[in-house]
Amino acid sequence: MSPAASPLIDDTNVEIVRARIDTEDHEFAAPIREFLEEFGCQVVVNGTPRSPAVYHVICGGRDFVKELLENEAPAIAKRLAIIWNGNGQELTGYERGETKIVLTDPKPPAPALVTDIFSFFFTSAAAVLDLRTRPPGAVTAPQPLPVLIEEPRRDLPPAPLLPEEDKKRIQSMIAVLFPGADIKKKEKHKKRKYAGRVAAAALIVAVLAAPFMWYAAAVTLAGLSFVSAAKFLEQGKPNPASWATVLGQTFTRQSRTALAIAGSPFQLAGLGNRLRSWERLVSFLSDVGAGQEELLTLTGDANALALVLLGSQGGSGSVGSPPPAVRLAALRRSVSAAANRLGLAQAQLDQMLSEQSFPFSWVGARSFGQRAAASLSRVRQQITLADELLTVYPALAGFDRRKTYLLLFQNSAELRPTGGFIGSIAAVSAENGTVVDLTVQDVYGVDGQLKGHVDPPQPVRELLAQEHWYLRDSNWDPDFRVSGAAAAWFYEKETGTSVDGVVAITTGLVSDLLRATGPLDLPDYPDRITADNFLGKAIFYTQSDFFPGSTQKKDFLGTVTRTMLTAVTSGKRVESPLLFSAIARGLASRDIQLFITDSTLQALIEHFGWSGRVFAKDGCAGQVLQYCLFDPLAIAEANVSVNKANAFIKRSRMRQVVLGEDGKVAETVTISYTNPSRGPPQDAGGSYRAYLQFLLPSDAADVSVTVGASAVPERRARQAAAVPYWESAGVGRIGVAVDVPPGGQMTVSFFWRRGTGLVFGRDGGVYELFDQKQAGITDDTFRTIIRYPIFWQTLPDAHEGNTILPAGRQAFLAKEAQLEYNTPLSGDAHIRIRFTK
Repeated sequence: MSPAASPLIDDTNVEIVRARIDTEDHEFAAPIREFLEEFGCQVVVNGTPRSPAVYHVICGGRDFVKELLENEAPAIAKRLAIIWNGNGQELTGYERGETKIVLTDPKPPAPALVTDIFSFFFTSAAAVLDLRTRPPGAVTAPQPLPVLIEEPRRDLPPAPLLPEEDKKRIQSMIAVLFPGADIKKKEKHKKRKYAGRVAAAALIVAVLAAPFMWYAAAVTLAGLSFVSAAKFLEQGKPNPASWATVLGQTFTRQSRTALAIAGSPFQLAGLGNRLRSWERLVSFLSDVGAGQEELLTLTGDANALALVLLGSQGGSGSVGSPPPAVRLAALRRSVSAAANRLGLAQAQLDQMLSEQSFPFSWVGARSFGQRAAASLSRVRQQITLADELLTVYPALAGFDRRKTYLLLFQNSAELRPTGGFIGSIAAVSAENGTVVDLTVQDVYGVDGQLKGHVDPPQPVRELLAQEHWYLRDSNWDPDFRVSGAAAAWFYEKETGTSVDGVVAITTGLVSDLLRATGPLDLPDYPDRITADNFLGKAIFYTQSDFFPGSTQKKDFLGTVTRTMLTAVTSGKRVESPLLFSAIARGLASRDIQLFITDSTLQALIEHFGWSGRVFAKDGCAGQVLQYCLFDPLAIAEANVSVNKANAFIKRSRMRQVVLGEDGKVAETVTISYTNPSRGPPQDAGGSYRAYLQFLLPSDAADVSVTVGASAVPERRARQAAAVPYWESAGVGRIGVAVDVPPGGQMTVSFFWRRGTGLVFGRDGGVYELFDQKQAGITDDTFRTIIRYPIFWQTLPDAHEGNTILPAGRQAFLAKEAQLEYNTPLSGDAHIRIRFTK
């Protein structure tokens, strides 16, 4: 099968030109273009975009700018005129509305100056900004007038103080001559007058401070509202999220109004720049509100599209409604709009955090801002994933022709290299975006149709006692590109039906989807399935009194699949955010893996990281390869004890890396197993026999294995398989067989050296460690220790900014000549460290 590249994945029709630059000097405009492109804008220079631009920047002399302002129709939302000669008086009137003017020197602006220009453009209430170092026509300021200094008067000697009795006598005389006069009353009057002045001063201070207090309260409430909206969106509650977003936008407008009032005296005094950080904070909140509004629109559009594509209307939609392809294109535009809005918000937040400007000069606010930045980063990653899914969905969902896929149900309670034992399969057909056929089958029934003999891999033949190789054991290779192709081959040989691809899912994904759908009442079983009890129910219904050829497994899994598909497509109980989050986690943890026979689509799947490739990363991206050492590792574990012991097995893993003074690398991986199961009839576990495949770099050497406290010998060719043992399974691949008794514990240690060492250049050397997570494992705790010579140094941010880790997982502990990292291995661990001597 060699299909041509599908035009359905061409996204050129949905890109939007965000900015237009007209300039007399391309060199002058280059920093401006780089700034816009860095934050996600598509830029056209001295040309006409295919769709209206959002921002229009004009750079040039007075005459050039004036001509464009006079001739261009004001159809663009915001315009910025940057003039490098003249004083701008000839352009009076053009600064009104959405056009702002910047006066600058005739040389390309530095990055800091570009940041100031766009901060003024996006956040300032002023219309003109003068950044010239020496404006034309400047005159010397007039000299101050002389000040008349009066000669001080010579003080006379102080009058003698009156005795106390004289004071009383004079007061009584005044009381007799003027009965209405009372010294005490005058003193009270003075006090009252003083109190009035104090009250007036306090009132003035309160009036002046009120806008600032109003601003602070509005900003705080806006931030809290947007945080609540984000939490509601994560929980799949769009209605409360919408209310919180509207409330946050209202408070943002209030804060803008309060700042305009509070800043009026500063503007009159020429001190408007003092409030620049305050304006930037309001602009950031405005972008966050607009981004959340786009996300809500995106959620609604996704729900509507899901009902059309997968619901009762099928892929045709209602009469008069737009075709699904048009809806998909519109959805991609919404994704792009949300990405741009949130990208601008994150850019402003990152800048405020780096500058520690208001309010992030305070430790508490800075900590809150850092958490907000991490949250924005996660949301943007999910938006990127949505865009990737929308890129391949038309071609995968049968918009060009009917597509058929083989779905592998991998039971992670019986672990295999790509996620679990293949107990059941399903043939799924899709056309015009909707599932038109779903047939669940027991794998043993399909394997019984295989005519002929296929030699199995040696561990399958010896440890599983399988003389023939079948579809149920086709996922023995940890690389799903290989195992997926093998599954498609076996399915065609056994059923005579070719497929367009293979999709593997694990029981962990099904549990995650159940959290999105909620409990399912199975129509064919008097039972309710939830995310917490699914695995136990699956073992019960598929294992009890099962024999090859029975229909128990296909009936149970088929009922669960059909009921879940009905819940997802009906749209009555399922919210798109929760469903999308489950799919995103499944792709990240390899609980969803795809193999597509179309080479063009497969290349995209690999590029997006959904193919289960080993190794998933190439390493040293953007580094000088001569001075960068990529150190990948993948461990694929298989349960060959023919039981469901993995439902009980607990494991922890530690990887120790020792870098020598010569740059050579020695490593040890230690896996500790605990097996609390007892076996039938108490449970479905029992003795656990595992076959571990260690996938290493091709230059790995000096391998040794220890199980418990004993060294394990290497098994040579044609030797009997006496567990425990280790063997070479090809270049860069070592197999280890080990037993963990029921109710017992066992430790496996694996040592090797790298033939290639770390080489230092002028800027040091980069060590990049990569640990690939195995599909189907969810409880693996992971610890990494990197030791290096004491005279080596890491850059100040080597274990933070230069470390590539999942958001929120930067849990490094820095010690002298040692770095330590602890985390659950819920995804790949990717660590990059630059060393210097």
